[in-house]
Amino acid sequence: MAHVAFIGVGRLGSSIAYTAAYEPYIEKMTLVDVVEGLAEKVAEDISHGLSLHSRDFEAVGYEDPSKVEDADLIVVVAGFPRKPDMSRRELAGKNAGIIKSVVEKTMEKNPDAIYFIVTNP
Repeated sequence: MAHVAFIGVGRLGSSIAYTAAYEPYIEKMTLVDVVEGLAEKVAEDISHGLSLHSRDFEAVGYEDPSKVEDADLIVVVAGFPRKPDMSRRELAGKNAGIIKSVVEKTMEKNPDAIYFIVTNP
């Protein structure tokens, strides 16, 4: 059974998390978002949605990526939205900083995790 963490649960991250939660091999999901309370709310929604399915599943939410522990897969969906006057190069620089921060905060407690990056560009 797998533990999957999602860093960034806005529109795209929460959609991927909702879909992934229905995979029978995922038994735990950790959701993280910097927006206060968002990850906890999404985790609760997912848990309620799966309550009709007879299987063990745990979803938790945090605001700090360093709370992710023993994940098998870490899906990084966090990133800045592109503004109309922003070049893709500028956006890449900002998002690279987010990805670097997430990896630094999660690597120690998740040494065997595979990272999957879903960030533009």
